Amino acid sequence: MAVRNKEVLPRSADSADKYIRKVTPGQKDIYIQDSTVTGLTLRVTPGGKKVWHLRYTVQVGSGQWVGRKNSLGAFCDGLKTRAARELAETWRVRIRQGGDPQEEKKKLAEQRKAEHMREIAERRALRTVNEVAAVYATKLANGVNGHKDGGTHAMTILQNHLLDCFGEVPIKEFTRQHFFAVVDPILAAGHNSMANSVLLYTKAMLRLAVKREFIEYSVLDCIEKADVGGKEKIRSRVLCATRTKGDELEELYNLLPDSGLSQNLQCAVHILLGTGCRGIELFKGRWGHLNFDNSTWLNRPGF
Repeated sequence: MAVRNKEVLPRSADSADKYIRKVTPGQKDIYIQDSTVTGLTLRVTPGGKKVWHLRYTVQVGSGQWVGRKNSLGAFCDGLKTRAARELAETWRVRIRQGGDPQEEKKKLAEQRKAEHMREIAERRALRTVNEVAAVYATKLANGVNGHKDGGTHAMTILQNHLLDCFGEVPIKEFTRQHFFAVVDPILAAGHNSMANSVLLYTKAMLRLAVKREFIEYSVLDCIEKADVGGKEKIRSRVLCATRTKGDELEELYNLLPDSGLSQNLQCAVHILLGTGCRGIELFKGRWGHLNFDNSTWLNRPGF
């Protein structure tokens, strides 16, 4: 049961502050009435916390009056006597006009809860970069208009460089800063070609997101290769002996028997390098296209 202090706070705010500082906590809550504002009370807890309360009555139901208590703040948190009295008087005016601090607090708490739940629902409705990437992967794997490798190459690059870092970011919150946070380390390592590949596939994924209305626009529309890895130089690759290396073709042929490849695949390597034909030509070739007597490959239509 609370202890009602027979004393009241001094009328002077400064004197009241000094009085409050000297109040010693008891084993139970101690309530001290204010001498200036009706209903204003200071509660001193056994733990030493000193909290201002405003006691008031409101009419509920069919003319029934009930007493209520509204916490205004703590003295130890900076709410001194003068400020507590001004706040209490403001609330008393609002109460006389039909307001109710408890009901207003309840409505405010409900509004905050509703806003919090709405934010959670909105975030759950946001598709993440991973989810958009899954849609993009399905497109690449399409047997008719997808990539020949089913999108394996593109998705491996995205997974290793983008999705592992920012896959859980909502696609609407994905920014150029996220992209360059991925690309800058690649450029620092001197892998400009890989940086351009990351740009290529990320832009394609975001364009798909725009078409599916996951986002309104792509943040990478203004980014070009020149902003990332720059123009890639065409490299010459010759399988032959050089000043620093021996004959690579001879080395390749020596390694083939122990490579683990089937006999057919080993033969295919010999034919591809020996004739210079394209892979699709070899795969579509027939025995009738070869003349072993003249050692010629017949140029047949449809290759």
